[in-house]
Amino acid sequence: MSETTGRYESHAEGDVSDAFRVGVAEAKGKFSALVEGVQHRGEHYVIERHGKPAAALVSVDELELVEAARRDPSEGNDGLTGLIGLFGDLMSDDEIDDMVDAIYEDRARDELREVDSSDWFA
Repeated sequence: MSETTGRYESHAEGDVSDAFRVGVAEAKGKFSALVEGVQHRGEHYVIERHGKPAAALVSVDELELVEAARRDPSEGNDGLTGLIGLFGDLMSDDEIDDMVDAIYEDRARDELREVDSSDWFA
């Protein structure tokens, strides 16, 4: 939608999402077009009231993922689970397992060393 006010910048500093920003009045007037964008092009919209995020328009599939993660956070894609999801098409499960094993082996080999911090804040 070219009339939207741009991409949504999330609460994390400098983090710009793929969602379009749109005011409540514009969303009301173009609701059918927004729904079509979500349904057919996978678009996301952050609907703003007085310049502040008030709601989001996303696909039903994405809403179901959010609700499932809220019901059972252990099913969410955070931490290592999220990383594995990113590698799904790039690496096989065995390759991912080998990578994780190598990380743990490297950690086990690391030795503690003394650090002189006396001149850090001089």
